Amino acid sequence: MFIVPFDDGSVFELPEEWEPVFVDYFGPNPESYKAVEVRLRFITGKYMEHKAWPSKFDGIGVEISGDEKYDEPNFYWETWEDSLDYRQEWSGRAPTWSEVAEAVLYQQMRPGILQKVLQDYAEKTGKPAPRVVTPRELLRELEDRQGDGA
Repeated sequence: MFIVPFDDGSVFELPEEWEPVFVDYFGPNPESYKAVEVRLRFITGKYMEHKAWPSKFDGIGVEISGDEKYDEPNFYWETWEDSLDYRQEWSGRAPTWSEVAEAVLYQQMRPGILQKVLQDYAEKTGKPAPRVVTPRELLRELEDRQGDGA
């Protein structure tokens, strides 16, 4: 559904189980995915340049403050050397562009992916699924409840 080849020879292929979430986040029109690819390449390139790993506070969204943050070394929370994955999974080798791209896209879609996992679990077990909300959504819901007198 969404495949991005990189110059290092690695290829990011959207995991099949992420596809419904990807469509929720980026829409059903494959023509719009080119913009997603461009943004993913840019952000992945910045992480590769700084030898860092994406945090839960990043993704491929454009923030009001702009992209200047990606040029600041202090923006990056976890370098490859500090990463548990670097030490265990990669045995000290640098991650490929596609591995970093997967982490960047995961951070963008993390709430949706977690919600899908919970819904899948609920379907398998017959139990109700809890909801996953972002901190902003939680604050908005709490403010709405206060406004309703709840």
